[in-house]
Amino acid sequence: MEYGTESSNHMKFFTIFDGNLVTREPEGTAETTMRTTSTGRDVWEKTHNFVSGMLTGGGIVVKEFDKKKVPEIQVILDDEGMVQIPMYLLKNIGYVTPNIDKDQPLKFRTYKTKKGSVVLELSQNGAKLENHFVDWNEVDGKWVPTYKNGCPAPTHDDIDGWDYRDHDKFLKKVVMEFFTDGFAPASDPVAVVQEALGGTVVEDETDVPF
Repeated sequence: MEYGTESSNHMKFFTIFDGNLVTREPEGTAETTMRTTSTGRDVWEKTHNFVSGMLTGGGIVVKEFDKKKVPEIQVILDDEGMVQIPMYLLKNIGYVTPNIDKDQPLKFRTYKTKKGSVVLELSQNGAKLENHFVDWNEVDGKWVPTYKNGCPAPTHDDIDGWDYRDHDKFLKKVVMEFFTDGFAPASDPVAVVQEALGGTVVEDETDVPF
């Protein structure tokens, strides 16, 4: 007698780590690197600097690791792959979301700047998507942002520093509304599958639970 639950989910998961798109692979897979996670687990990963496909779903999902709630943006491509974007990269996708053509393949590319910052770049038809919410102009040798199309500018004071709460809340709404219109939402069962693989990247990629 046999019984149990078999999973038919063959989704490929792309997380963002150290400036690359990373997929978790079976032990010994060619072109993979073994890494010991912060929990002491050995995993085998393959790095990529881009992934592309037709948008078929997505949204913002909140997961829980060690009783800590971690939101992330999930983008499903061709019903075969999921790009899991940590919230510290919200601006990279939120600024260009209104300019995404849902009828054209979308390409995600990641890289690190000379200063070590991680950048997520979105492009279609060979062209980088334009920023819908911020114009940059050089003033007295410095690049100064001008916020537009309803996006709140972050505020600043000498005590608390920069406050992005209204700015980020606006971009989260932009992303969620984009994926609500004509797409299937990112689902908890998929998140459960990824959690079984060990988790996902959190906002500070120096503190990764997998």
